[in-house]
Amino acid sequence: MAKPRRYVRHSTENPELEAVQDRVEEAIGGIADHELLAGVHVTGAALQAGETTVVKHSLGRVPKGRQVTSQNAQAQIWDAKPATSSCLYLGTTADVTVSLWVF
Repeated sequence: MAKPRRYVRHSTENPELEAVQDRVEEAIGGIADHELLAGVHVTGAALQAGETTVVKHSLGRVPKGRQVTSQNAQAQIWDAKPATSSCLYLGTTADVTVSLWVF
């Protein structure tokens, strides 16, 4: 996933527009840098109960976390061992296919 675009100011001679841009930049300036937005969406990861499943991600660094965005069956999912800069290692209580937001 592409990194979120940063706020871009537009040059103007209008002081009111400059003031509006200042307020907008102040309000949303740090949002694009939030760790939850700097992630990748992994879809179609098939996990098998009783086994550690390796799920590759393209984040390019060790993730700070992951969130299940969808799953096709009732299951508990956990980190079976620490993630690396290219893979998650997940365990589950039931066979399930999941999508994950890795950040």
